[in-house]
Amino acid sequence: MPNGEVKVLYLSLSGAKVGGAEIQYQYLIEGLNRKRYRPRVICPEGGDLADGLRLSGIPTDIMKLPLWRKTKSIFTRRIAASRLLRSAQEMGIRLIHSEFRMNHYLHWISRNLGVPAVCHVRSPVRPDQIRKYRFNDISMIIAVSN
Repeated sequence: MPNGEVKVLYLSLSGAKVGGAEIQYQYLIEGLNRKRYRPRVICPEGGDLADGLRLSGIPTDIMKLPLWRKTKSIFTRRIAASRLLRSAQEMGIRLIHSEFRMNHYLHWISRNLGVPAVCHVRSPVRPDQIRKYRFNDISMIIAVSN
C-alpha cells in the first residue's frame, strides 16, 4: 500500500442523503487525509449519497445490509454479514466505521478480521441500549450527542 495508507471501510445506513447525518458522514469521508487513509464505502442502496461519494473519487459499493435488529432480517443478516466479511477481507481493511445501528456488522468484521471498529452516535443512548447495540464490543465510540 503506498505511503503506509490505512484502508478504512465505512458502512452507510443509506445510499441517499436522507438528512444531516448522511451529509455529515459524506463530509467526514471526503475530508480524510488521503495520504494516510484510503476509504471505501458500502451503501445498502444507490442514491445521491453514493453518487456524490463516487464523484469525489471514493470507491463506493452497493450491498444489501439489512438492519440486524429487525425481525424480518433474521434469515438474511448472517448471509449479508458473510458477504460483507469476504469483501472486507478482499479489500484488506484495517479499520471499520459506521453509525451505531450497524454495530452488529462492525463487531462481526472486527472479531473475524482482528481490526478495530469505530461507531458514531448522533443521539442520546439509554443504559438499556448499551447491550442491545453491542457498544461494549466496539473499539471506539464517537459521540455526536450527550
